Amino acid sequence: MAREEFPPVADSVGVARRWAVATLGLDGRAAEDVGILVSELVTNSVLHAGLVDDARIVVEVGRAARGGCRIVVCDDGGRFRLKSAAAARRQGGRGLKIVAALSTDWGVDHDGITRVWVTYDPPA
Repeated sequence: MAREEFPPVADSVGVARRWAVATLGLDGRAAEDVGILVSELVTNSVLHAGLVDDARIVVEVGRAARGGCRIVVCDDGGRFRLKSAAAARRQGGRGLKIVAALSTDWGVDHDGITRVWVTYDPPA
């Protein structure tokens, strides 16, 4: 998996999106969907994790079978602690609902670091 770090600022959303799509070599519908997924996850870190200025948001991307990919967004913020993807869906907001709609599967792991992972398989 390729890995890049971004500061917790609004400009990182677009930079991370472009980096992920270019790194994965995507185009068309897959590029649009993965761009949205990365944007939503990085936006959540920027807005909800309570990160200090010198913290970093880590984005990892890698190719998977059938033209799909895996995305992981990590931060060490303490404010966004979901126990499960199901809990995220109940909390409201549109970002994670968009993630659920576009991804094949996704979830949240937290062990002092929050990791939101997504698997994406392009539509047939």
